Amino acid sequence: MDTSGKRTRKTALARREEILAAAMRLFARQGYARTTTKEIAQEAGISEGTIYRYFSSKQEILFAFSVPAIITPLHELLDQMADADDLTVLRALILNRFKLWDEWRDVLRAVMSEAFFNAELVEAFYQHIARAGLNLLEAFITRGIAEGRFRPVRVAVVSRSLLGMMIAHFHLWNGVLGGQHTGISREELIDELAQLLYNALLRHSTLPEATL
Repeated sequence: MDTSGKRTRKTALARREEILAAAMRLFARQGYARTTTKEIAQEAGISEGTIYRYFSSKQEILFAFSVPAIITPLHELLDQMADADDLTVLRALILNRFKLWDEWRDVLRAVMSEAFFNAELVEAFYQHIARAGLNLLEAFITRGIAEGRFRPVRVAVVSRSLLGMMIAHFHLWNGVLGGQHTGISREELIDELAQLLYNALLRHSTLPEATL
């Protein structure tokens, strides 16, 4: 049985992963904008031309890492929790995003800080990452409304508010607004955020319903 094709494929996948790992180290260390494909190649121990056998651009390298790291776990989590109650799902979502931040903090902080000054990167990040994540959140909220558990709200606003709230805490929790200044553990923070959103969404909430 000829296994050369399998060996070639494994080698190609391994090389691709090496390039991604090298790029993430450099993005975390010196930022996305200041990193060149030549430097990525040097970090990976390959020629610059080899990179273009696997990726068409530096941006493609970034999103080849970002989609599996950021969006795929979200899909998997929601699939696993299809039968869980809404508060449990919200807690799990927020915890999942905090764990993501823990694992990739330096890369995410570098890319997100640069995105404020790079319109092309902002648009690409929205198309590849943010839109997919927002679609998942919107589907969760829309289903809750349709099934009568959540009150009618502007789904796009709520989903973006949740995302923005988490991003703000990611940046600030270990900084000027961090737990060391509040006496609140991260677990307590996650529970508080989940309860806050859950109570705001509940059908019996005393908050006024949105005019849809």
